[in-house]
Formats: sequence, C-alpha cells, structure tokens
Amino acid sequence: MSTPRLWTTVHVPIPNGFDNFHPEEITHADYDDASKHISDLRTAALQEWLNRSRSLPVDISFTQWDSFPFDVHVPQSHHSYPIVNTILSVAHRWRNISIAAPAQTMICFLTHPPDGLPFLESLDFNFSLVMCWDPLSEIPQPDYSIYRTPSLRKLSLMQPLGDCLQLPVSWARLTDLTIEKQWGYASALSLPQAVECLSRCPRLVRCKLEIRFAGAVTMYPVQFPLLTLPHLESLTILEVTDVTSMFNCLDLPVLREVEYHTVLTERPSLFTLLRKSNGLIQRFTTDPQLRSIP
Repeated sequence: MSTPRLWTTVHVPIPNGFDNFHPEEITHADYDDASKHISDLRTAALQEWLNRSRSLPVDISFTQWDSFPFDVHVPQSHHSYPIVNTILSVAHRWRNISIAAPAQTMICFLTHPPDGLPFLESLDFNFSLVMCWDPLSEIPQPDYSIYRTPSLRKLSLMQPLGDCLQLPVSWARLTDLTIEKQWGYASALSLPQAVECLSRCPRLVRCKLEIRFAGAVTMYPVQFPLLTLPHLESLTILEVTDVTSMFNCLDLPVLREVEYHTVLTERPSLFTLLRKSNGLIQRFTTDPQLRSIP
C-alpha cells in the first residue's frame, strides 16, 4: 500500500444529502452542518490520498450534487470549495479530469490556464447540473482556457452549453471525442455541426456524437463534402434526425466498432453506414427493435 502508483486514481463525490429526508425533516442549518462535516472529512481524505501518490500524474473524478428539496431554499453550498481547492492545488499533476458540478465549480476548472498542465490528456465535463441562469453563461466560450492545453487528446462533454465549435479546442489533436446530452434539446449537435466537428478532428480513433432533432422547417444539405477519418476505429451515433447525408460523406477505412441508437422508425442511415464498412465491422450494437437487416 506504500506504492505511490496505487494512489494515482481517486473519485470524490459530494452526495445529495436529502435523498433520505422529507422536506419538513431538514432545515438550512441541519444541511449546512452536515455538508461541512462531509466536506471536512473528504477534503482530509483526498489530501492524504494525493500525498501518497507523491508527484505522479493523477486521475481525479469529482461529482458535486448540490440539490435541495423545493421547500428548502439555500444557496449553492460553499463547503465543497475546500475540496475544489485541493484538486486545483495539484493541477500540475492532472492527467485525466472528470467533473460534474454546478456553475461556480465548473468555472474554476474551465478558466484554469493551460500553462502548467504538462500531463493533462483527458477532460470529461458534465454540465447537467448547470442551470441556464447560472454565471457560466456570462463567460465567453473562448475564455474557457483549459481547452487550450496542448497535451489534451480526449474530450467528453455532457450537456454542453452553447456552440461547441466555438470552444478553443485544438480539435486536430484529439483522438477521442464525446458530445452528448442528458436532457433538453439544444445541447446536442445539429447535423451540420456534427460534420464540421468531424472535419476538424482528423486523428480521431473513438467518437460518440448525439445528433439533435432538425425540425420540420430545417433544411440540411443533401450532400456534404467527402470526409476521410483514416484512424477512426469506433463510432457511436445517437440519432434523433436522419443522418444519412453525414454517413454518405464519410470515408472510414479502419472502422471496426459501431454503436447506433435512434428514435426513428426507418433507419436508412444505419444501412448506409454498414454498406460503406466493406464487411470490416467486428462489433455492432444497436437498439433491440431492429429485427433484421436486408
């Protein structure tokens, strides 16, 4: 247990303390006391964990569930901040970072300067806890400076805010990309955005994209320019609008794994993709209602 490498991965959750309470059973003061106690314990444990990993690069996952019953009106808990500050204090050692938290916490990571992040390879940001009225929406996307980190190779965005293509990402360096939503409409990519995103990422090896509903009046190009992704081995598509025109433009010479989910009854896009694979698919996952492929 004294080997530093054993202590290089840690997950720190701040749970929703109201799961086992009715609103009338908990007060602001009770919640505040409980939150501080949990935060103090986990901050101390995290610091000890990081100390044991010495100076090695670290993988940190942090989930901050600051949610309350409707009858308890309290601001976002400030007791999670010592944990956030502890994580930020070892930014020079970050390798893989996964964060799901409200706006104030997300801002701390998004605006972190890329200088001094020599090991950072992977970012996984879940914005599903950020509300549209939170201060995060007031910060221009080009100011999300952590995306400029030169060593970044893997990017996962759940429920992203605004236009992902405006983020200051070095797209051409990415090998892994995930953009999807947990709820709502606007967070997924439009079909043209998805094609544009793929065109910026020639080194992709693994990709997962959710394509949002186009709407009855939206007219997308019937034909996109040819796009070759010479290294793409795994593709996952969550389709809410027909993406046949995107699949028609793709040249995927080494594609081996396909995962395809759709809300559409007809699936012309899937058949298009499979026909273009030249029988090289080794792993295929789709929805159970697909009975047969002609």
